Amino acid sequence: MSKSLKKEVCESKKRANELVLKDMEERLTEDTANLWELVELKPWKVKLLIHDSANSHVKKGIRETATKAGVTVEVVKDAVMMEH
Repeated sequence: MSKSLKKEVCESKKRANELVLKDMEERLTEDTANLWELVELKPWKVKLLIHDSANSHVKKGIRETATKAGVTVEVVKDAVMMEH
């Protein structure tokens, strides 16, 4: 294979890798935004978690959703306490 052909192949691979990386970054950004929308802890959810004033089925659902996003009840409580 000639030098110019090797160079062209390398540049093509590099462009392809850059396109794949850019696509992955865009998807990750979009997935992160979608996940945040899904798990955003609304004030009423926070109150239910802090005061244990919901039935167990509701609390379990809120906790599971928060846990999937890497948020624990302690993190939520700490954040709320810092705001007040």
